Amino acid sequence: MKKILLITNDMDTIALLSTWLEGKGYLVKNTLNDEEALELLEDFVPHIVMVDVVHHQLILKIKENITGTKVALLILTGYTGEENEPGEKSNDYIEKPFDLPLLQQKIDQILSET
Repeated sequence: MKKILLITNDMDTIALLSTWLEGKGYLVKNTLNDEEALELLEDFVPHIVMVDVVHHQLILKIKENITGTKVALLILTGYTGEENEPGEKSNDYIEKPFDLPLLQQKIDQILSET
């Protein structure tokens, strides 16, 4: 079973995505807390970390921790435009509001590459 760690500061997003991802057969852990996120990254060892862009400092720490591993980083963002594309910060990103079929495509693509 593929594992996903979901990190965001919005309970509605956690509820929506956790339920949807679990329905798709993923094992999901989630948190609102940056420190807990780093602990879960080590203890849970997810295949994908989905993190809201508002956690920009945490994203940098996660990127340091997953370098050289098969853990992928997918950024969730409410910001649009080229200047907000993930570049070297992540494997991919998805804009809010979420298009769930597009999110599934991105997850599938990431998992096929890792």
